[in-house]
Amino acid sequence: MGIGDQRNDAHLTVTDVATVTAFYAAVFEAVRVQRECLLDGRLLHAELVVDGPG
Repeated sequence: MGIGDQRNDAHLTVTDVATVTAFYAAVFEAVRVQRECLLDGRLLHAELVVDGPG
């Protein structure tokens, strides 16, 4: 990140990442930009982008 970048990071800990990311996509039009899965296919970590107004 460089000078002038406006980025706010929020970190949440949840038990069901897939359900939470689906909720944010539906309600806030969030876009998943990164994810990490366990070997059994469960989602372990996700990074979402939620654009603000404008």
